[in-house]
Amino acid sequence: MNAMIAIAQREDAEEILALQKLAFARFPLYFPPQRQTLEDLQRQMTSDVVLKATQQNIIVASIRAHASGGTCEIKRLIVHPQSQRQGLARKLMAEIEQRFTNVERFELYTGIENEQSYSLYTKLGYRELRREFKDEDAVVYMEKRTRWSLCLRSFDGAVL
Repeated sequence: MNAMIAIAQREDAEEILALQKLAFARFPLYFPPQRQTLEDLQRQMTSDVVLKATQQNIIVASIRAHASGGTCEIKRLIVHPQSQRQGLARKLMAEIEQRFTNVERFELYTGIENEQSYSLYTKLGYRELRREFKDEDAVVYMEKRTRWSLCLRSFDGAVL
């Protein structure tokens, strides 16, 4: 079944929050518990781009991203457990990248316990930057560059 992808509106915040809570319960290592309120999410929706994937008018996936300078930070990608194998994560990531074609790099993080997500991001061209261990959980920071700044130096050190 195909999903429709569109920009989420403030009135979608409650349904997206319920989807997040479901993901927190299902994948606690990947989605650390957050105390996000409905008002917090609605406020973030004014500064971030939030996309939703709907099937039969029900939100089954969402992604949130924010661009600052030359970097787009992908903050939250959620797919309903029953919709995991429909390629929604790949479609939402592609849509975010199309919307931020002017940035030089994309950043995101994932838990190393979630091999499925790590594998997905790797296939989409993201590479690991670093790993951090918080308590007993690990976070992997990943990036994808669209343009590399190139600085050539001559033998005497002058910038060419």
